[in-house]
Amino acid sequence: MGRGCGKFSLGVGKVREDFALVSNAYGPWFVNTTVTCGVPLGFTIEGHGSYVNGEIGSAGLDVARRLGPLGTASVALASSHTAENSGWLTRVAFEHSNRTFDFIVHRRMQSRTFRQVGELAVPDPIEQQTLASVGVKLSRNSNLAVAYATQTTFDREQANVLALNQSMQLGIRTIITHGERIPGSQPEASVTQLHLWFNANTLACSRSKVVCVA
Repeated sequence: MGRGCGKFSLGVGKVREDFALVSNAYGPWFVNTTVTCGVPLGFTIEGHGSYVNGEIGSAGLDVARRLGPLGTASVALASSHTAENSGWLTRVAFEHSNRTFDFIVHRRMQSRTFRQVGELAVPDPIEQQTLASVGVKLSRNSNLAVAYATQTTFDREQANVLALNQSMQLGIRTIITHGERIPGSQPEASVTQLHLWFNANTLACSRSKVVCVA
């Protein structure tokens, strides 16, 4: 984006607690804000913060820069503060896109005491998480993507997911075939799904199949 702080948002309200489940009561006040600025040397900086009265306050800073035809690299830092403790989170990412394929890789690490709004009580928080995906544009109306994600919690629980996704546009319909494999799980599991959309908002047909392999 161009130089200057051209994007700004501010939200103020009250938290809706157990909406449509237990009651329609309102909870504490909250405020959140985001500002995005273009600075010299091609960097884009986004600052954001949120506060829920009596519960949590958090702030973060994202710095991104386009590296010519190679893609866009970004670094994010965030911190949270509650009545009991404070924590931090860091994330690095790289994204590339061209006429043939898209590539994304994200790496996230955080302290045990980092919290987000709405997630104050987390028995076993994530310590680190990595996501990588490659999408190939097979034709004007067809895409194929493969993604791999892995995460480790502070109690050393590890999860790995390998996913394959294909989408195809046929007139006003979009067909998406999605498959996942979870290596190392007990038992190992694979998931296959077929979705048919007549537009971006209406799901007309959905079929799912889950197979567990001992």
